Amino acid sequence: MSFMVNKYSRSNGIALIGIIVAIVLMGLLGGSVLMLITTSSMESLETLNWSKAFFAAESGISKAKEYISTNAAWYTNLNMRGMMIGSASFTNVITTNATTTIITSTGIQGDSRWTSRWSPAGGEITRAIVVYKQTTDPYPRYRTCSNLRRLSDELTASSVVAAVYWQRIVASPQTNEYLLVTQNTQQRIYAQTYSNGTWGANTLLGTSAVATTRGFDVAYESLNGCGMVVYSVGNSSNPQYRVWTSNIWSPPGFIPINTSATNPASWIRLISKPGTNEIMCLARWRKTTAPAGNYSSAIIWNGTIWTNRITLETNCASEILYETMDGAYSASTALVVYINGNTPAQRRIPKYRTYTNGGWSAQNTMPQLPTANTQPRWIRVEYSPDGTLAYAGLLISNTRLQGKYWRGSVWDTTTYYNFGNVTIEVSTNRAFDIAWSSQTNTLMVVYSQQNRNYQSFLLETGGGTSSSNGNLVSTDDGQKCILQADPFTSEFYYMAIDDQDDVNFQRWTGSAWTLFPEPEINSPLAYNAIDFAFRRDSASTNCWPVR
Repeated sequence: MSFMVNKYSRSNGIALIGIIVAIVLMGLLGGSVLMLITTSSMESLETLNWSKAFFAAESGISKAKEYISTNAAWYTNLNMRGMMIGSASFTNVITTNATTTIITSTGIQGDSRWTSRWSPAGGEITRAIVVYKQTTDPYPRYRTCSNLRRLSDELTASSVVAAVYWQRIVASPQTNEYLLVTQNTQQRIYAQTYSNGTWGANTLLGTSAVATTRGFDVAYESLNGCGMVVYSVGNSSNPQYRVWTSNIWSPPGFIPINTSATNPASWIRLISKPGTNEIMCLARWRKTTAPAGNYSSAIIWNGTIWTNRITLETNCASEILYETMDGAYSASTALVVYINGNTPAQRRIPKYRTYTNGGWSAQNTMPQLPTANTQPRWIRVEYSPDGTLAYAGLLISNTRLQGKYWRGSVWDTTTYYNFGNVTIEVSTNRAFDIAWSSQTNTLMVVYSQQNRNYQSFLLETGGGTSSSNGNLVSTDDGQKCILQADPFTSEFYYMAIDDQDDVNFQRWTGSAWTLFPEPEINSPLAYNAIDFAFRRDSASTNCWPVR
């Protein structure tokens, strides 16, 4: 939508010729123009100045629109001020909020002024939401990422009463709704939804018994679009779950997953199966009574009930502070990777199971990791979009990163890919992540090398038939990071907290990384409060401008 207001300073009456010229010019610009004319003059020179100011203002709108649609960081270096169009000049002012960008361009020629304003019909579409915390503030901080590939000003969600510890946000596959779940310093877990620029009521789900690990997760059913939150609660050995349907939460129910537990779940991971209402829940907990050890299990939500529970870890002498399990779905099969065993030699060999047609495979073993007396601390598993490949990334205790392809029924027979055997910044935080492009079988792995003021990446296509690597835009050393593929383009987005407590956000354009201005410069590292989610409903398919 476009509209022009001519603000001419003299009071000599409205010139008929000026009106005719304006009508002709507006006809050339299109039918969405609204003109409000104040005073003008019969003098032809003033009429000419008036029309030149009009053209300058409209040229400013066009140039600003073109610039911000083709420059990801336009808001940091906009160079559209004071330019000349013929003998007239224009000045642009761009204002933004969470959902709308407005360009105001004032054309100037002599004493004539013509001001044009433009904003997209309905405002910008929120394409993603980036969440993080700020020091001890009880309000989750967030920014929206728009169809112009920019971040909004900083905004706050509803209060979670005490300072933020952990956060997870996911997007509905059916609507423009987002679901944010937060655990605060009092270990209370809250859930709130975001839709059409507004946060709904904040709901207290329960009080977790764990603080140092993420004892909750959130996901949506892919088919029906109902939200699911599973969370550790009180001193119960079994976690609770609640379903978000039609703006209401179901009553809490218990999941029979920790059958031999004496302690609540320390880690919970939810994974949705594409095109169905199936959600897999992975849970990991510590048994403190003799014989003490760690356990983990998997259980399936079929859209109605929890079923098909399987034990993963059994009395494992592993470290409970780390998320040593992950899984992913193709259209037909789930792959779960975890560790199990009482001896260092056993834990050096990652384990895996598959889940197909309602049945679990036996426990199988991946190839042995290359370094003795090491074990995975963080595991990430993701399937390619066509389901023919999966990739497992493992950050092991000696701060080395290892990776391997799953070929549908077997793992690569080659040795683990070791990313040049570089030292990762830390192994106590997950300083790497993986994602597949939503458009092709292209894998992206990002990771933080020790004492490097940048993060690095590996990009591979065709299961490793073509590879490239390099570095992201320079920042401080990365400590915790998240990588996601845009659901509707071939782009990747990366979010991290560095060792200076800064939150970084970057975009892979297909050929290079571009750095957004830092969303936050004071987000302490103690717990992982960063996350982002892309809108996934079909209405957002054409939100990004084609480049």
